[in-house]
Amino acid sequence: MSNSPDRLYELLPVVYRIRDAEQGYSLRDLLRVIAEQVDVVEADITQLYENWFIELEKNQSLQLRAANHKRPVIRILDWRTAFGDALNVTVESGSCFVLDGLLIIGRGVHIEGNPSQFADYPTSVVQNPAAIIIRHSTLVPGWSLHCNCEPRRSTEPSLELFNINACVTIEHSIVGSIQVNQNEVETDPLPIHISDSIIDATSIEGEAIGAAGYSIAHARLTIARCTVFGQIQVHAIDLAENSIFNGIIFVVRRQQGCIRFCYVMPNSRTPRRYNCQPDLVEKMVRQETELQLNARHPVQPQFNSTRYGTPTYCQLASTCAEEIKRGADDESEMGAFHNLYQPQREANLRIRLDEYTPADIEIGIIYAT
Repeated sequence: MSNSPDRLYELLPVVYRIRDAEQGYSLRDLLRVIAEQVDVVEADITQLYENWFIELEKNQSLQLRAANHKRPVIRILDWRTAFGDALNVTVESGSCFVLDGLLIIGRGVHIEGNPSQFADYPTSVVQNPAAIIIRHSTLVPGWSLHCNCEPRRSTEPSLELFNINACVTIEHSIVGSIQVNQNEVETDPLPIHISDSIIDATSIEGEAIGAAGYSIAHARLTIARCTVFGQIQVHAIDLAENSIFNGIIFVVRRQQGCIRFCYVMPNSRTPRRYNCQPDLVEKMVRQETELQLNARHPVQPQFNSTRYGTPTYCQLASTCAEEIKRGADDESEMGAFHNLYQPQREANLRIRLDEYTPADIEIGIIYAT
């Protein structure tokens, strides 16, 4: 392969930067024009007040990302109260759509596939899936907040997936409810990979991952180091680890997959579990006397706050059970803040404090929010 300057220039993505001076233009029309020539749209502004309609053709890629040291806010206007205003994206086989470093408020993100992509099923589905990637982004749970951080639309989804031939990846993000509406006859379950994220249905009775009008979502879930508020109703869970599921789980294919080192709410229907809570504690309790059983408190996660917008959002409380705070496979905490390694850092700090603290002085550790 030639490494000539012309060849290298062809490999570089074409980047278009939206600046503050362009807020007066219609971004909907702008994206229609530049989507055919641009690979990356880089937002260098504070807020966008617009409803977006993006159509990607086969093997076409588009990335909406924040500029360096910027945190763009995409506020989707509520133009039609009775209709579904959203950030609308249409994908086809082989296309790629990326959201990186954005805050989306006001409405959700609606991603839909082109029905023609399943014309030569199953060949097109297996060989040319699209890619949907959401990373370092926030899709506000409940669309927007009241002044007391209560969600305005607590039952509305933040991400809707309609008949797409794709693999969905969510990394280091906060996302509200996810609704999956797939053709169960012509397609395999939609693969969804979630890691280091928070999925918030605003209540444990709501659907964190589900399908409107159906009992389960036609999806296969892989989830790691996440905190989930709400019910999960999916076809299968291939793997779940080091996560907190604060809601009932209902899985159709129990023979497939594994859940390990997680908190799973009682009465959930899951694949086989390994070293999960409160299973381990219940096993120990069954071996104790009846008096000890009645005196023992149930092991369940306790949070300083479960409302998006508060400083202590999803932070485990100091009174939370040690089985949760040290319940991951590496003895760190379960959930979205697993990679902070709080128990290990606290243990190392206490060792040094005990070694170097002068006599007759008492010390304590205060966690930052």
